[in-house]
Amino acid sequence: MVKYKLTGQPFLNRLKSNLFDDAGIFGTDRVTIDNIFCGMKMKDQKSDLEFVGWRESVSLPLFKLIDLKAKIDTGAKTSALHADDIEYVTEKGKKFVKFSIVTDEGKTKHIKSRFLEEREIKSSTGQKTIRPVVKTMIRMGSYEFEIEITLINRDLMGFKMLIGREALNGRFLINPARSYLLKK
Repeated sequence: MVKYKLTGQPFLNRLKSNLFDDAGIFGTDRVTIDNIFCGMKMKDQKSDLEFVGWRESVSLPLFKLIDLKAKIDTGAKTSALHADDIEYVTEKGKKFVKFSIVTDEGKTKHIKSRFLEEREIKSSTGQKTIRPVVKTMIRMGSYEFEIEITLINRDLMGFKMLIGREALNGRFLINPARSYLLKK
């Protein structure tokens, strides 16, 4: 197992006084990651996952939505897309959701997608809403994969799309200090 040393006296003093004094972990000035995480197993190999920034440009090719500005949101389990005029329709015994979205260029796109289910979602303000869920493909950089998306009016929000944990898990690491890290 590889041991990583945390060095620098100011860092250690701050860490000791703010976090771990009561735990009695620090007996020396040399601290290893094993000490801090109390024996938790950590990968000591380099990750193959690519970094994303706190916001990224994404595309939903089946919806013909290209270069949407999306916010990476680890607080959200499911991804969300802004939608207007949401309506449920049944055609040949199959349920669909029809909705529209105004692109950043001001064009209105009318979209019809297979209805997956309705899901109760709790917003960041704690308000619960019932939202339709659809599946589609998403392109993030050179990666393309299937994603579940809830549809909701996000007019008051800064981004038309949120990318939640389910879409990110096992695919990307997040650098919250950077933006637009994925290459198109």
